[in-house]
Amino acid sequence: MSFLSAIRPVIAGTKLISSNICTQRHLWGWLNAIFNSVDDERIKVVGPDRACAEWLLRCGASVRWKNFDRWEKDYNHLPTSGFDKFKIEDIDATDSAIMSIGFPHLNNLEHVKKMILHNCTYLSDDGLFKLDPLANTLEHLQISSCGDVTNKGIMHLSHLR
Repeated sequence: MSFLSAIRPVIAGTKLISSNICTQRHLWGWLNAIFNSVDDERIKVVGPDRACAEWLLRCGASVRWKNFDRWEKDYNHLPTSGFDKFKIEDIDATDSAIMSIGFPHLNNLEHVKKMILHNCTYLSDDGLFKLDPLANTLEHLQISSCGDVTNKGIMHLSHLR
C-alpha cells in the first residue's frame, strides 16, 4: 500500500481531494498546516521560546539563541532542559514552510532582533499582521521573494520601529 493510499481516507474530509485525486501540492499544504498549528499546552510546558523554536525548525527555518553564535537548524539538537535560559534572538525562515496560522508562536518572545523571511511559499499578508508582538525588539526584518505578500501586508509593518 502506498503512502498516498494510506492517508487518503484521513484527508478525504478536508476537501483537499478533487475527483478522488490528491495532488502533491494539496498534500504538502495539508501537512504544512499541521506543522504550523499552535499547541497552547506545549507553550505552557516548555515556554514560548522553546515552542517557537520547535515550530520554526519543524517548518525548515533556523534560530539563533541569545548569546550563542551557532544557528540551530536541527530539531533533534534543541535543548532538552533549562528552557527558560534559551531565548530566540534571530530567525531565518529562508525557504521554510511557515504559514500565518503559526505566527501566534511569536507571542511572548522578548528578544527577537532579526527575522529573515525569504522565499516563504506559504507566507501571506496575514502572517505580517501577526508580527506586532515583536514590535519592541525587532531591529531587522527582511521580506523577499514571498509571492503571497502584497503591499497591504508591507504597509501594515510601517508602525514597527
